[in-house]
Order: sequence, then structure tokens, then C-alpha cells
Amino acid sequence: MSQSEKWTHDIPSTVITLTLPTLEGDTLKATLLIQRGEWGQMRQITFSDTHDLAIAIQNAVNDLSDLENDPPTVPQPVDIKPTKAAPSKPSNPGDTPPTEPTLPLHTKKGVVEVPISFVKIVAGETDAAAYGVAVKIAGRLLDSQLWDGKTPLRLRDVYQVQATMKHLSDRDFALFQLSDFADIAAHDTLI
Repeated sequence: MSQSEKWTHDIPSTVITLTLPTLEGDTLKATLLIQRGEWGQMRQITFSDTHDLAIAIQNAVNDLSDLENDPPTVPQPVDIKPTKAAPSKPSNPGDTPPTEPTLPLHTKKGVVEVPISFVKIVAGETDAAAYGVAVKIAGRLLDSQLWDGKTPLRLRDVYQVQATMKHLSDRDFALFQLSDFADIAAHDTLI
């Protein structure tokens, strides 16, 4: 086996996805996703010319090498078991106060019910269409096992998050943390 054959079999290919540009004022913004084997990272970059793009790609390659040399500890995925909503019982005076209404999130394993206050938009569009996108994002985060469905999820600019997730496969989510897509609120700080 020649050295070049050994090289192609031992080291996985590096995949760089550059999404160009989004114009915000006079600034050009792009998204750079770099992956090699099981590791990768995504970043937003601002640029004015192709030289800036080359520097950003070189920095991403260097950072990916650092990540591979000192990988983070990845927690074991949480197994989420879908539940069916129980039929509602008529309430009698003196019963305990009703529990919070639940929101059905559609996942690949079925419907998972979470308290309605667990999916909230805290910035950007907040109309009914945006809330529908937020529900889809929450379901995708459950499927990816980045979110356990047991803590309040706070979303900023759901359309931006949706655009970021659009091109990601289920395997790609292992490269991210929940904080890349949403914030988590403590139970006592619900807005």
C-alpha cells in the first residue's frame, strides 16, 4: 500500500460547508460548518472580501484540529419515552388546582407532551406562525437528544434557528450543544 493510499484510509475527509452571504447593512455574514470524522463546529463569520474568508477557513481548520486533540466529554444520550395524553377528568371543587396545559411535540418516536410554558420565544417574531416554528424546533431538539424536555426552553429568533437547523442531518446534531440553538431557563425564572 502506498503512502497516499494509507493517507486516504486512515484520516477521514474534512468537509467544509460555507453558506454565503447574508447582507446586514454594509456587513456580509456567512455560516461556516467544518467537519472531520465525528467532530465539527459551526460558526458565523463576518467578511468583506475573499481574503477574510480564507482566514476564517484556516482558523476553523486549526480550531477543529485543537478540538480533535482535546475533545470535550460528550454525555450519554437521554432516552425519551413518548407518552400519550391521559383523558381529562372532570374537576370537583376542593380538588387540587389543575396542572399546566401541555404542548404536544411531534418526534420520530411519537408525541411527547411538555408543559406549554417550556417552549417560549424570547426574541424576534412572536406571532402564531413563529410559535409553530418554535414547536417544530423543540421537537427536533428532542429528537436530537440535545434537549430532555424537562427544562424550560427559550428560543431567540426562531426563523434564524430554523434556517441553521435546515441543512443538518440527525447525525450532525451530535456536533452541537443545546446552547447553539436555544437557552434554558430555570424553573423559578419562567417569564
